[in-house]
Amino acid sequence: MKSTPRMTLVVMLIGLFLCMSGCASMDELLSGENRSVAAPISTWTSYTTADGLAERHVSAIAVADDGVVWLGTWGGLSRFDGKNWITYTTADGLANNKISSLAIGPFGALWVGTDGGGVSRFEEETQTWTIYQKADGLAGNRVWEIVLGPENELWFGCLDGGISRYHPREGHWITYTGKDGMPSGAVWSLAFAPDGTLWVGTNGRGLAKFDGAEWAAYTQESTQGGLRSDHVYALAVTRDNTLWVGAWNGGISSFDGKSWTYYPGFRGAGDYRTSPNSNNIYAAALAPDGGLWFGGINGISRFDGRDWRTYHTNDGLIEKHAYSLAIASDGKIWVGTENGVSRSVTVE
Repeated sequence: MKSTPRMTLVVMLIGLFLCMSGCASMDELLSGENRSVAAPISTWTSYTTADGLAERHVSAIAVADDGVVWLGTWGGLSRFDGKNWITYTTADGLANNKISSLAIGPFGALWVGTDGGGVSRFEEETQTWTIYQKADGLAGNRVWEIVLGPENELWFGCLDGGISRYHPREGHWITYTGKDGMPSGAVWSLAFAPDGTLWVGTNGRGLAKFDGAEWAAYTQESTQGGLRSDHVYALAVTRDNTLWVGAWNGGISSFDGKSWTYYPGFRGAGDYRTSPNSNNIYAAALAPDGGLWFGGINGISRFDGRDWRTYHTNDGLIEKHAYSLAIASDGKIWVGTENGVSRSVTVE
């Protein structure tokens, strides 16, 4: 088809609008480099205590390489292999039944953060539990986040004490608190960028960034509203080192190292499926295909670089409050709620 002056003008105006709005360039959008397009999910399946789940409130999820799903609840730990359920509690060696975080360690062990009992390491092959608490070098006993670092070390974010680093081979702890320059001792979330930067979400003190030597702070005030809330519950970092922030009463924001972009949540007007689920975000996860997922008080939302797609109870989720998220290697989404867990099954 031949280009006309009218068509050329339209293309120029669209390009100008994109540049002014801070979005990706027209070439990037057309090439698909900044997008990860996935078909919408049409079917979900859910599991509750009636199926074998330890307790209904699913606060943390981790998926092992072999497909086994670990679910942390407020009443113990559940293991699900697709057919059978096994529950572990303090009677089996768990530090505390109220689980707040989970992570698969570099050598296959499961690390279980609890709200008050410190962290437990579980070696499934030998059915061995090891408990680490503040007396052992952990920053605090309320372990709200666990992430794997670039050197196969584990980092623990504690609501009551700061951050701790532990390498299983080295066997010793390093702890960072406000005395070391970290902005706040109360930590909700952690995420590593591909360049090795550690981002820390705090409870009321905004964000902290650690490059291995120095700390930097970002608050709602210092970013002039770029960060919409200082209560940062969820973090994710994409392959281009862009930081994504999910906050309480602050929605979703992204930071590319220079500028902030804000994505307001659904406020009751229009179609909820085409905007972020809410301005109160609990969880964030990066999918293998590059898509971003966020869980909040009104379901879960996926962002492909341009468009949002939100799922709610109307779409098959067991409950609208999504407290935890995990994405399996096959792309299946696991969503932890206060009434059980949902898993994506098919796409449209």
